[in-house]
Parts: sequence; C-alpha cells; structure tokens
Amino acid sequence: MKKTIFTILLSIFAISLCWSQTVTSYSDLTKKGNKVFLEFGDAASLEIEPYFIEALKQWGYWEIVTNKTDAQFVIAYVAESFAGEFSVGNEFITRYGHIVLKTIDGQELQRSKKMKGSPTAFNGYKAIKDLANKLVKKYLMVGFK
Repeated sequence: MKKTIFTILLSIFAISLCWSQTVTSYSDLTKKGNKVFLEFGDAASLEIEPYFIEALKQWGYWEIVTNKTDAQFVIAYVAESFAGEFSVGNEFITRYGHIVLKTIDGQELQRSKKMKGSPTAFNGYKAIKDLANKLVKKYLMVGFK
C-alpha cells in the first residue's frame, strides 16, 4: 500500500515537473529582449510591413527575426478594412487593422482593438504608416513597459 501511494505521488511530481518545463507563461514569451517573428498575410497586410518594422525597431523592445523557429512568439498584422477605393500603393485612404500576439504554434495570446490610420502631413500622407505607429505606440508600448 505504501509503495503504491509513493509511486502515485512520485508520478504526480514527475508530471508536474515536466508540465512546468514545457508551459511558458505569457510574460516569459513577451519579455523585453525576446525574439519576435512578424506575419503579414495578404497584399493589404504587406503594405504595412516596412512601417511596422521601423516602428518596432525604433522602440527597441524586442528583436525581430526572419525565421519563425528562432522566435519566442509571433505578431500577426490583420488588415481589417479601409475607407475609399483600395488599391495596393494607394496611401491616401484611411486604413484599419489590428495585431494578434501568438505562440509559435499559433495559439492566440492577445489581440489589439481595431485601430485607424489616417493620411496626414505628419506621416507623409501615408495612412498605413500612421496605423503602424499607432499599433506600436498606442498598443504595444502601453501594454509592455
């Protein structure tokens, strides 16, 4: 009987030890200095890529990697909608989008609210640049200090 109880307790301890080593917390994945992989799905999403990368690099909180297997987590940009006639390269229309923070295997960790980018003189009349800066400054920089 004692041997059975000891075996059960030892098994529970071993399972919990393995579990704690494989499960990484959200804060561990997204801590300062970690590596992030960026995903941009379609043509509308790809337009934001250089501006989003520039804004993230200026902030300097995470290291951007080009190989997903080198990253601790993923930021995926999702183009939601636009106001005006859309065509790739048309920067004079208002843009909307959000970002999703995910694990490497695709489990959603957090999602930003839908944000709006507008063409103004401050961003060279590029709504997509405004949207990239807002996603970094008003969402990521506020949530990760």
